[in-house]
Amino acid sequence: MNCAENEAMNVIIRDLEMLISQIEKNPKLSPWVMRMTVKAIQEKAEKMATKTAQEAAHQKQLALRN
Repeated sequence: MNCAENEAMNVIIRDLEMLISQIEKNPKLSPWVMRMTVKAIQEKAEKMATKTAQEAAHQKQLALRN
């Protein structure tokens, strides 16, 4: 796993840990709030995955040119 992938994974893990912490502190947290939070984390993960894949492809192209 390269540095960009590792950082993206860490960001997602931190977001999930924060959500879990909030659920533990407030077990009556609205399902709607939890759903919206999980959806936001999912969208962030998808954007990061796309960005990481684009960066990897770019790096590969640069390496092939050399």
